[in-house]
Amino acid sequence: FPGAVIMVTHSELLLKKLATNLIIFREGGAQFFHGGYSDFLRKVGWDEEVPESKQKPKPAPVKKTENTKPKVSVKKVKEEMDSFEESIMKAEEVIKKYEDLLVSKSEKGEDIYALSEMIGKLNKKIEDDFEKIEELQALLDD
Repeated sequence: FPGAVIMVTHSELLLKKLATNLIIFREGGAQFFHGGYSDFLRKVGWDEEVPESKQKPKPAPVKKTENTKPKVSVKKVKEEMDSFEESIMKAEEVIKKYEDLLVSKSEKGEDIYALSEMIGKLNKKIEDDFEKIEELQALLDD
């Protein structure tokens, strides 16, 4: 295909496989980057764009005494962590299949909106599961 195609996406897979030049929108402006998405990540990368006012507040430290430490069943916590890890692995497998289908449909010019939404939802679920694992790990570390 001679010419240019403008693609708007948040799919890193599409960006890595198809993009040869990028227009990056951030910090209220746009910036041209000559090179693929992998080059961009390696040379420039994404800044942490979440303002401090929007970050989740950290809980106030709790003074621990011998009597305030909750009793935690290590076995139950580890089982719960394993469950979340299994959920993450399954979601990643589904995402891989959806991404392959997404590329195929994109190459054929077919609608990819529903697949993109599903991938986004699965990525959000993975992120939430990782946060839960971190919380459970913190229980074990205490």
